[in-house]
Amino acid sequence: SVEEVSSYMILQSESVIRVLSAKPIKQISLTDLSAKLIIKTNNKQYVDITFLPKGIYLMHIEIGNEIICRKIVL
Repeated sequence: SVEEVSSYMILQSESVIRVLSAKPIKQISLTDLSAKLIIKTNNKQYVDITFLPKGIYLMHIEIGNEIICRKIVL
């Protein structure tokens, strides 16, 4: 699936979530619905999700001074 977020694009496959942006991505993190941190990456445009069980997660993307939060369903 593809989701446009202002000038950012989120691409999700079965193995990877990729964030495309003209600005550098500082951090991407995934939490479960109880706010437990599952994954945190710095200065990368992708997150490997192959080990995650199916479910609902929250993805926080830090780009410049902006933090974007999106629901991710696996």
